[in-house]
Amino acid sequence: MTLKEYADIEELSNIFSDPIQMSNLLIRIKFDTANKRMAFNESLSELERTSKTVVRDSQAVYFVLRHEEKNRVIRGILVGDYVVALVIEEAGVIKLKGKDAFSELITSYRASNPVIKLSYARIKPEVAEGTPLEGRLKEIVSRVTEEKPPHIWVGRIIYDFKVTEALSDKGGFTYVLKAIGKDGLSYVLKIPRDKLPNGTPLALSGPEKISEFMRSYINSIEVCHPDKFEVSSFLLKNGLNEDLYWELAYYRKYVLCPRGFIITYDSYDADLYLENPPVVIERYAELGDLQDYVGRKKPDAKFIVSIGIRVSGALGLAHAMSIIHLDVKPQNILLAGDKGEPYGVRPYIGDFASTTRVLEGWARPTRVTPEFADPISLIKGKAGFDYDVYSLGLTLLSSLTQIRLSHRTLVNLLALKHVHKMDISIEPFLLDHPALATFLKDVEPVFKGFAEGRVKLEELEEKTISLIAERDKMVLDVLGREVDKDLLAFLLKATSLRREERFRNAVEFWLSLKKLAAEKKWGDVIPTPTR
Repeated sequence: MTLKEYADIEELSNIFSDPIQMSNLLIRIKFDTANKRMAFNESLSELERTSKTVVRDSQAVYFVLRHEEKNRVIRGILVGDYVVALVIEEAGVIKLKGKDAFSELITSYRASNPVIKLSYARIKPEVAEGTPLEGRLKEIVSRVTEEKPPHIWVGRIIYDFKVTEALSDKGGFTYVLKAIGKDGLSYVLKIPRDKLPNGTPLALSGPEKISEFMRSYINSIEVCHPDKFEVSSFLLKNGLNEDLYWELAYYRKYVLCPRGFIITYDSYDADLYLENPPVVIERYAELGDLQDYVGRKKPDAKFIVSIGIRVSGALGLAHAMSIIHLDVKPQNILLAGDKGEPYGVRPYIGDFASTTRVLEGWARPTRVTPEFADPISLIKGKAGFDYDVYSLGLTLLSSLTQIRLSHRTLVNLLALKHVHKMDISIEPFLLDHPALATFLKDVEPVFKGFAEGRVKLEELEEKTISLIAERDKMVLDVLGREVDKDLLAFLLKATSLRREERFRNAVEFWLSLKKLAAEKKWGDVIPTPTR
């Protein structure tokens, strides 16, 4: 169940809760299902499936959930997987509506999963005719149906590129399209979203947001064209020979460097955006991302080392130019076929949308992916080059073992909630990982204590490290019997929660991983650069 809260749920819930307007709506609808007894979570899944089907015919879904034990009635409207209006009544009186009702729906009700009675009906366009909901529902249905970005561009020509496929509409900040250029080659067009999934404007918000988004990709261009003096200075500062520049610069070939940017206007309205959107043009990596690839192929340790050497070399080049990626994860390592590479696969580190240049050696983590973020850096709110080391180490570890350290993810969610004051719910994650219930009881009080001023930052760090270490043993004892012990030891060093124990930056990671490959007689996966 992945129902989402629509951005204007408050306004629409106010209209929806007007008894006169509701009467006009209800006398026109015919229930498809009435008083079907089932578990709460099961009912939401059925509603979501139904809504995603009928939205293709420009229809919404009106639903009623009756919780007889509490004498409560939950009423709402669904468009696709968005809850656009919601009220909770108790004994005929509205107790909660809008955001508060949605929070109750996905936390308390989802967690307790009571037995309820489900009724729902399709809202056809003519049903809402003449009501205040008519225009809003048409607008929302239009946005949620296929005739919206990114699908509206499929089959069209955008700046001499013929769009053939929408690869993704699930990215946080971009729509991703596959296109054919005039040269007959395949490319990826990344278009900043018109609005974020929660309804916050991005491309339609004005020039500042678009400029900020595009500037982050310029960092990848700089890595693809490294400054020799800057890289050499970094190497000398870290006790390395400046001649290492020539070898490190070779790894720019493993950076997914944009082929171009197109921004035709200072700001965009909805029409300009659809006709001539801002675009980042990149190479098409036909083998997909690392997460999908390892799921299909189940590669061995040597393959992971091959990927790791190339990606860490590319990240090392970025670090030598004071650029931190801040979002290294399997989905951002893209793969293309290349007969000149081991296993016929060339990896690219991509998605530089979160990167930043730093002068003091650290930055504030932004656009965090909780699964691959370093918990201690997140708690402190300061990420150095070792933040990327941690993320890359965890990326390679999860790719090798297909095991996730979900307890570390839970800690990151708690940090976002209690340290960074983000409005997120832990319950949905816990429902997917019920085995972490005991761990949550141990670790959440420490975060709450910090938020309330009873626990100092240093105490929070140490207690968190201790609790995670205890949980790690349960997972790592099993891993130690199943994977290459030398590679496992290397990756555990990279993902150590004590930052002083990690590699300081990706250059150290790269040099050490090359040494490991040589010691294991895997020299054929180490690139041999020439000037």
